[in-house]
Amino acid sequence: MGCLTEIGLSRKQRTFVALETTCGTLKFPSATVDYVIPAGDAVMNQNPTFVDSEEKKNTLDLTDRFQNAMPAGEWSIPMYLRIPDKSFATPQGDALFRAWQGDLGSMATFTLSFNYATADALLHASGLDADHYLPGVGVILVESNAGASDSYIHYGVLYRAENSATCSFGDLSYDYAGSHTRATADQPNTITPASRFYRLDVDSPSVSIWIETDHFVQGLAGASVNNVVLGVNNEGAVTLTFSGQGMEMVWAGEAALATLATAAVGYITVPSGHGKRFSVGAYIYNQTTTPGTAASIGFEIGSITMGGGDGGGDLITFATPLSGDNHNFAWEVPDGGWLGPGGGGSTIRGYLPLNPTTIGTPIESRLSDIELDDVAAKLKGGDVTFSFPKKYIDDEVGLDYPEDFIEDRRSITSTLSVYFRKDNAKYFTDGYNGEECPVLFKFGDTEGSYLEVYMKRCALEVPTVTFAAPAVELSIPLTALGTYGEDSVDVVLT
Repeated sequence: MGCLTEIGLSRKQRTFVALETTCGTLKFPSATVDYVIPAGDAVMNQNPTFVDSEEKKNTLDLTDRFQNAMPAGEWSIPMYLRIPDKSFATPQGDALFRAWQGDLGSMATFTLSFNYATADALLHASGLDADHYLPGVGVILVESNAGASDSYIHYGVLYRAENSATCSFGDLSYDYAGSHTRATADQPNTITPASRFYRLDVDSPSVSIWIETDHFVQGLAGASVNNVVLGVNNEGAVTLTFSGQGMEMVWAGEAALATLATAAVGYITVPSGHGKRFSVGAYIYNQTTTPGTAASIGFEIGSITMGGGDGGGDLITFATPLSGDNHNFAWEVPDGGWLGPGGGGSTIRGYLPLNPTTIGTPIESRLSDIELDDVAAKLKGGDVTFSFPKKYIDDEVGLDYPEDFIEDRRSITSTLSVYFRKDNAKYFTDGYNGEECPVLFKFGDTEGSYLEVYMKRCALEVPTVTFAAPAVELSIPLTALGTYGEDSVDVVLT
């Protein structure tokens, strides 16, 4: 039998990300839609800064220092791209995608300008709202008014002037995702965007980040996605690394339950000094006595009083008092004891949903395709970096923690690595002339389960020649540009 260690194990991690209803107000996550399996180390920290005293004294020691207002916290979560099969459905990390791009595209319907046949190279539509945005690539659902079967159609090109009520779809794939396709339609048809797509906005929603590392739970309110790195290669699974900042961190460790909690008083007592293992705003539960239906019960800490509990222990008061079965199942001391972990009594620890739902399946990197200027490209790979910085308001007098953030100018860049084939010499001319072209990254191999990242205007830069014996390679930098504003990149599930 091995030694029982109290050291946290790095392999035991779970993460959750929940969209906040009110910016900066901590949102407890759902077990069904907010669970994210970390593909690597999920990290969260918020560290105060200090100023040393400048008072002159005849000593070489530092005799005083002053704590500044708390700066924004920092967090990072790597994850695999996980998409449910053939559904255009919500991927793993939906809240991260929304906080990254800023908005979830609307599903407004419009109509075909005239009937179509499957040989048509273009579909023309009308009736679009001037403010209705369509992604540059995507899937539309054509619903027949004549009783024929509906059909999903993928388009790879969108022709539409800014805020125009009409558009045309090109590069069409009929019978998409196994839908039935008819040769002609006898009546006008209604079109609905079927893709789930994340569009850019000048305002990004805030999220609450939750990380459980073995015996320790952290939560961060008012978090933003400031940076996303999307790996493009042919090894392993497609990986996105999200990182950003946040307003206020809470935490909960592990301790013994000292005395029985009652519905009347709404508190528990832990041994003296163990109250420091927790903070106000975190959620806790009794790990020892949560069988069956009680497994979904967690309680928010409303206050902590060191030395204020029974028998000289530390008092933890709940934001909402216990009642009924919540008390009977979750907080009794089974052995009547004061002992905690390993000693027969009840173990109190940070709470997150105990049986979360795993979303989708990982997409393998080898199932990736890249198009430059609408032509399939042979690339070795290269990361795409989406930098969406925020300015956290932490320098106003009277603030203990940041209370707001402001969007700063975004930057979307990549450096693509290619073997230097003869045809690739053209990229030097393109770079010198500042040529632009669309770039499309496509991940997955099942229609209805693709993620497409489309940048319709990418400015190419002069390549750099590198040597990886026995081959010669090129590194081609590019920067995504907007056309009308908030349209430099579309992230679309197709």
